[in-house]
Amino acid sequence: MEHRYLTAYNIADKIPLRQLRNIEPTFGTVYYKSGELVEIHTGNARMYVFASGTIVFFNCPKAEHEEMISNLISNNEKIFKNILYPEYMSTSDNIMIAIGDKIQVDFDSIILTSIDDEALRIAALMLSDSIILDYYENYVEEMLVKSHEFSTQTRKFGRLPRANKRLMRFIGECMQTKQAIITNLFVLDNPPEIWEDHALNFLYHETRKLFEISYRFKTIDYKLKTIQENLSLLIDLSSARSGLWLELIIVLLILTEIIITLVNHFL
Repeated sequence: MEHRYLTAYNIADKIPLRQLRNIEPTFGTVYYKSGELVEIHTGNARMYVFASGTIVFFNCPKAEHEEMISNLISNNEKIFKNILYPEYMSTSDNIMIAIGDKIQVDFDSIILTSIDDEALRIAALMLSDSIILDYYENYVEEMLVKSHEFSTQTRKFGRLPRANKRLMRFIGECMQTKQAIITNLFVLDNPPEIWEDHALNFLYHETRKLFEISYRFKTIDYKLKTIQENLSLLIDLSSARSGLWLELIIVLLILTEIIITLVNHFL
């Protein structure tokens, strides 16, 4: 059984595909193009550039990956100038593609009946989604640590944090992160190719299970909601505290005015 590999890299938050230049002269033939994907063929090798910020290679020597990504970036410097992740080549994932009698999805491999372009596209999409989830899983864990700092300050010092603007920005960051995940991943909508092809439908859903796409998305969503709820509670309590101080100041002003009136009256 001949083995090949799909390898994915998450290099940026987004890649504006329509603005990419000098693809065919450098890399090969653009075989498939949509708003979400540019698929390039060079002999038996494939390069998938996703709008979600990932690049996936199939049947391409790993030693060439960095050079090809570097060439893509250098040919489109203005596009990639401010969107590249630091050390983007260090974040990668791969899965083995083999040819067999029927489509199967195992723990460490995907077995296809042939080198079918649509099937490979589905597998590349799922691997792309998986490595994007890796990024957001780590990112949300960092956000949980930051959120814990706010609650720790409240517990340790017995008072609420005063930086309401900082709390609001952090809540906004949670909301933006969730929106980015929904935008970048096919977590809510299935690709149209699978509706009329039973084999592709099977491959898509089995590969989603393999990479635990739905479960991982729900876990991230739960963590983000937990962070938002905790910080919203702190803001509500902080606002209530501010309102209490305002009421106290008003009462003190009224008392001061009464005292001044009484002093003026009796003196």
